[in-house]
Amino acid sequence: YSFCTLLAPQKKIMSSNPCIGLVSDIQYSPTAEPSREYKETLDRLDRAITTWRENHTTKILNLGDTIEGEEEGRSASEAALCEVLDRFHGMETTWHVIGNHCLKKMERKTLEKKLSWNGDSSTPLGDGWSLYTVDTTKMSVIEEGVMTQETIDFLKRNPLGSEPQMLTYNGGVTQSQLDNLEKYLNAAGAKSVVIATHHPVLLPHRGHTHRAWNHADILSLIQKYKNKVHTVLSGHYHEGSYLEEAGVHFLVLPAMLSCVEENSFATATFTVDKTTQDRIVTITGHGTAVEDMVLRGRV
Repeated sequence: YSFCTLLAPQKKIMSSNPCIGLVSDIQYSPTAEPSREYKETLDRLDRAITTWRENHTTKILNLGDTIEGEEEGRSASEAALCEVLDRFHGMETTWHVIGNHCLKKMERKTLEKKLSWNGDSSTPLGDGWSLYTVDTTKMSVIEEGVMTQETIDFLKRNPLGSEPQMLTYNGGVTQSQLDNLEKYLNAAGAKSVVIATHHPVLLPHRGHTHRAWNHADILSLIQKYKNKVHTVLSGHYHEGSYLEEAGVHFLVLPAMLSCVEENSFATATFTVDKTTQDRIVTITGHGTAVEDMVLRGRV
């Protein structure tokens, strides 16, 4: 790729630059079938956290679907979620993006409290970088018996099944969320912004069934502020993908649940090339599912 350079394996991360651990679609469950597949994710997460600690990475971005959501009842889902969240204790910061599986058996208010989610928000990463986390389940049909009026109106205009992404396991963002994101980007100044979502905004054709419902609206806004947005990080699409559009990088992290061998997680390091002033996100993949790459841009 013109903006993406693969690296030779380099697994020890020793840097004074801002860095965060990346993981997606852990989908732990003590009861879902096949039980071994869903239970093993806790061991994989333990190994990931051990690696991050060894590399002095103390900030983690979890891109959603922390649990499978097939447990018997809400209390069982809450207990499964707590088992996973306990693994992150001791980390300086963990950002948990809301995924569709987490809402299957859990009330949104309960989930938001457990994930310390207070709505879409921004966080400075240091050295001219910032992270903006977005909830792509705010419009959805995932929560049992719960649909906002905005979701109902959206589905009247865009019925389920009318487009590849209009499926029950996807979701979208509200107009208020789009407005708030635009306000933030408009005021971001010289910062390079990394946006985090669960449902991807841009995917290759084979993944179109996993995009956010109103991905085109989100993409249009990102393209409007392509001089501010450097990278969009997402989960949900288990095989993962990378695309570049108008200088913005769209990286979907492969699912920890679905890795065939070893593990699937990564570390992202944020730097500025002092000679060219390029902003660079270096992705160091751990396990066999995530490739090492450099995402370079002028933003």
